[in-house]
Amino acid sequence: MTAKIKEQRKHIRYDIDQGSAAAILLHQEQDKLISLRGLIINSSYGGFELLLITPNVIAPGQEMEIRLLEQGLTDLGVFDASVIWTKQIDPNIYKVGVQYN
Repeated sequence: MTAKIKEQRKHIRYDIDQGSAAAILLHQEQDKLISLRGLIINSSYGGFELLLITPNVIAPGQEMEIRLLEQGLTDLGVFDASVIWTKQIDPNIYKVGVQYN
């Protein structure tokens, strides 16, 4: 018999393809901006889960601008977001949860 698992996510998920590209401007201290590329792991009404490769530390509270990109690298949309949580997978690899501002 299979046990039912209660859904614990706050927002429903959307069908943005896993692995879709995103161009990110990450705000650092003293008005410094860092340009990154990331992959979208999950997308919901409230935000994204991203996979980022960067030597820069990413921490909750940081602000970012996320541009969704098509394969031809054309914009599909721009979102302002805040980092809610991070999980460092390797020294330069982060899973990051962001919430739309």
